Amino acid sequence: MNAASEFVIVITTPVMTRVRQQFPEESRMVFVDSTGSLDKHDVVVTLFVAATCVGALPIGIAITGNKSEAAYTSAFRLLQTATTEIDPASVLDPTLGMTDHDDGIRNSLKVVHFVAVRVSCIASSMEMAPF
Repeated sequence: MNAASEFVIVITTPVMTRVRQQFPEESRMVFVDSTGSLDKHDVVVTLFVAATCVGALPIGIAITGNKSEAAYTSAFRLLQTATTEIDPASVLDPTLGMTDHDDGIRNSLKVVHFVAVRVSCIASSMEMAPF
């Protein structure tokens, strides 16, 4: 890993804040999906979404330079800080996290948010199944 790949950007918009405000219980259970290799620099985009009665709604975005646990932990902490500063009543602080089989994401959720239950998404399991 080089110094150029060590960066973290977090995004929270007014729409995401309203989702956290209007769906506070649903925002406590988050789906975290990370996609890498989007460009020649292997930038990683991580989406936080909440399952609501109207479908999956975004509640936060993190962009990092790599998929390391340290990068995820920094991103999750920064996103938690940003949402706290915007509206302390709707801070992004999940109690349940659903992810793929990425240990970096799972461990970071545990460290930053003390997520007690970290379940794997069945769709990710299906993608890994040999057919």
